[in-house]
Amino acid sequence: MLDAPACFCYQCKTIIESVERLLFVEEETNRGFCSEECIEEFFRPLMEYYRDQSDSYRKKLNLDENVDALKIQFEQYFEDLFENPSEIWKLENDLGEALYFMSSQAGKDGPYLIALVTLFSGSVSFVYFTSISYNLEFLNFFRVGTKIEELEKVFKMRTNMEKELMEEFASDIEMIKSELLADLLMNHQETDIDAEKYSLYDRYMQVTMDGPDDAYRYPAKDGSELLSVIKAFEVEGKSFYYIVTCLIKSVNIDEDESEILIPVLGFPTVDGKLCSLYRKGTQVIGALRS
Repeated sequence: MLDAPACFCYQCKTIIESVERLLFVEEETNRGFCSEECIEEFFRPLMEYYRDQSDSYRKKLNLDENVDALKIQFEQYFEDLFENPSEIWKLENDLGEALYFMSSQAGKDGPYLIALVTLFSGSVSFVYFTSISYNLEFLNFFRVGTKIEELEKVFKMRTNMEKELMEEFASDIEMIKSELLADLLMNHQETDIDAEKYSLYDRYMQVTMDGPDDAYRYPAKDGSELLSVIKAFEVEGKSFYYIVTCLIKSVNIDEDESEILIPVLGFPTVDGKLCSLYRKGTQVIGALRS
């Protein structure tokens, strides 16, 4: 008897056993992919198209800005952009396919942060490109389509409590994140997953937090308490680890003292030696609260 219609990767056309093994990055279509590489390859022409449009408009405005330097200087604000944007615009084509423009400002007088993305399950699932500029006219160039007036309808915004915690511990988070990034770059091997592709694995952060294989508690250099959360994955025959390092903080919730986990840095790796560096301190057994 003939099987039900087979699932397949939209890019390489590989037949997939079940829909659960496909990766999706768009709310508006049923396009599924077998790997992050196929996702990036499929969207590459659009990535280049939108980047070229952005570069052309910069030239038209005669903007003399070092975009790469600004991105490095305000790197920490991009993470906030993807989790708590100030505005989102939806642009659809005649086929009903959509992309989303999101923006925010780095502080009161800082530059505007810009990203063209796809959304899936209320979160950023794929990034076409990012940019940054002090020029309001450049920002307005991307404000096309329909502005989303109620962001919570399409995007999982941080709760007020989460915002307050991020603001309260912002300096601690940034200092620890800088140290963690420095350690990661020092130990990262050329054969490992390229850092530029880390965003393609963002969907594995919450899965790792919800059901880790390992979790280790240890002190940071400044005396703060950290937790390394590790989970192994196998996707279409490719194995990798996802590691999340969290800051442990004690807070009062409903007049009770509780420990919470604030994710500081998450990344994938195929390097077992790199993974072992995060298996240190005291192994934690039991449910994690995040």
